[in-house]
Amino acid sequence: MALRIEQAALECAHRKGLAVMSMADIIAESGLSAGAIYGYYKGKDEILAALATRLVGGRVAILDQMAERVPVPHPAEALLEFMDSVSGPMRDGGLVVQIWGLSSHSESIGAIARDSYDQMVEHLAGYLAAWYRETQSLDAEAGMRAATAILPAVLALMQGWLFKVPMAGTRDDEAYLAAVAALLRNI
Repeated sequence: MALRIEQAALECAHRKGLAVMSMADIIAESGLSAGAIYGYYKGKDEILAALATRLVGGRVAILDQMAERVPVPHPAEALLEFMDSVSGPMRDGGLVVQIWGLSSHSESIGAIARDSYDQMVEHLAGYLAAWYRETQSLDAEAGMRAATAILPAVLALMQGWLFKVPMAGTRDDEAYLAAVAALLRNI
């Protein structure tokens, strides 16, 4: 039931936008009664928090799996695989951009955005540290230092990709992903 509610919120947010989406919209989209929805969630922000947790959790699991592969994939391939996993309304509908924008005006949305970002940073750093340890024969501490040094650049590449469709109105992924791969192959 919770998944059905979250999916209804995702579809509604994609169609209407997060800022104007209401609980009434989510109720109508889900086809459930208000009582059924409020039995699971206190309100829109709680639904968004659950949705963000589910979506981010699934994405960071991909990073963890890549860190455990033998051999650990090169960051160019890993980042392309990770970015390919982010599709649909979260990217094309600009929901990441919408959450980012709303986070400066809503403490609850801001908390969701910060938590999601912190999770992404932690898991991405873990993957990068594993790659550095394997390819550079570094110990755990040195691997994490190397990962931390490149982390802001990798995050910027990811953010550029997420913002490209809603901001530029184009989805020419091949050229962007080829440029990302070319940059990262030189590390």
